[in-house]
Amino acid sequence: MDGIAATLHLIALALIGLGAYLLLRALKARRHRLRLQNTPLLTTEELRGLTDPPPAVEVAATAEPGPEGPLTAPFSRTPCVWYRIEAVHHHYRTTAGDRLQPDRLLLEQSEAGFRLRDGRGSLHCVPAGADVEDAEPHYDRFVPSAAAHGREDVPTRPPSGTATLDAAAPSGLTPGVSYREWAVLPGQTLFVRGAPVRGEDGEVRLASSPQTPLTLSTRTHRELVRADLNREALGYTVLPAAVALLAGLLLLLETG
Repeated sequence: MDGIAATLHLIALALIGLGAYLLLRALKARRHRLRLQNTPLLTTEELRGLTDPPPAVEVAATAEPGPEGPLTAPFSRTPCVWYRIEAVHHHYRTTAGDRLQPDRLLLEQSEAGFRLRDGRGSLHCVPAGADVEDAEPHYDRFVPSAAAHGREDVPTRPPSGTATLDAAAPSGLTPGVSYREWAVLPGQTLFVRGAPVRGEDGEVRLASSPQTPLTLSTRTHRELVRADLNREALGYTVLPAAVALLAGLLLLLETG
């Protein structure tokens, strides 16, 4: 009986830890959801016509290349309007070869502007410093490396530009480099939340500001709000249930 009680006690404590994590995530989701719901969703035409723009606005539009044409994603060579690339070196912690640890060699994302077009017009988007959510992966490759220790002679670019989505995760005992790439393609629909800024040419564009970082997502406003509500529901449920379980267990042990 004591062994079963101890096991249930550990399970309850583990659930409380999980519940606390989920509650913190739920509170973060709630703040995110309220920001989304309290920010005006405008068309590009309405945004261009504002004389006194608010600090943050939302736009749902299709991505188009900027005036200089589409970008080329470095690893997959895919035409795009935005990309992010990453190279991570998996190497042994010590010369004894005890286990692998990751060491990021490269993290780069494009900052060239592109257009956002809806049924009412278009406007310029400046993605410098943007937080891009749910971007589509276009390259994911793991290349075994002879450089098992340190960062010397470890290439930050894959050996060829051939597009691949082969598994990039290394095996448990294989040092090497994982190369990953994400991209937003022309014609892809985006939900954008950012600060409307009027440039020197008088045109309103969406960009980041200290108060409103630019966020781009391939999910819709409704999908983002629904995901936040689901996180809130889970976070507000697990922790009280775990506390109730622990309280019931302690009461049972005291009466027993």
